Amino acid sequence: GAKRRQYAKLDAMQTGTLIHYVLENIIKEVGSRAISNFSAFEIRSKVQEVLNEYFENNLGKTDDFSERLSYQFLRLLNVITNVVMRISEEFKNSDFDAKAFELRIDEDAEVKSPVISLNDGGTIRIKGSIDRVDTYSNGENEYVRVVDYKSGNKNFELSDVIYGLNLQMFVYLFALCSDETSKYSGIPSGVLYMHSSRKINDISDRKNKEKILSDKADSEYKMQ
Repeated sequence: GAKRRQYAKLDAMQTGTLIHYVLENIIKEVGSRAISNFSAFEIRSKVQEVLNEYFENNLGKTDDFSERLSYQFLRLLNVITNVVMRISEEFKNSDFDAKAFELRIDEDAEVKSPVISLNDGGTIRIKGSIDRVDTYSNGENEYVRVVDYKSGNKNFELSDVIYGLNLQMFVYLFALCSDETSKYSGIPSGVLYMHSSRKINDISDRKNKEKILSDKADSEYKMQ
């Protein structure tokens, strides 16, 4: 019999996947050096192009979207455009270049997963995926940093590291750099957490709302 029509929609997990997809594909296609020279208009146009591609491949033609999904599309366009503008500015002021995306660490992956021996005689194997790997070469040494895109609201706290918490990206960084067979191996040089979404802000001070929003954006999108 006929089934009730299912409307396309995005949940939180799909939204995170979508943001990762757009960021990865823009930087991979354009290149970190080139994106640093893009104007705000060029960045927004590129984000819209890749966002359209994702929506149409996974959710159907944008002309058929419900009002709610159209709103989500526009909101994501604005959010991701702001993120890419921050990434553009970051690369403009950095010697690092983006070299790998969604880089897997596993037995059969490009980065071989290390095996760690435990005191009780057992072992554990490190497995995972790095959102982005950046490298910088000064002619003598290769320096490596890993970037994690965060679509949630969790903040990185240095005190967590001191107490042995939130070490995932550090473990990935050292696993990558210790694998001498990987072309991305080098000197561990940093872990960066980049927020790829924004909170909805309540601005009661309308007179200074532009400055307040700008300051909040600087705080929310800054690398940690």
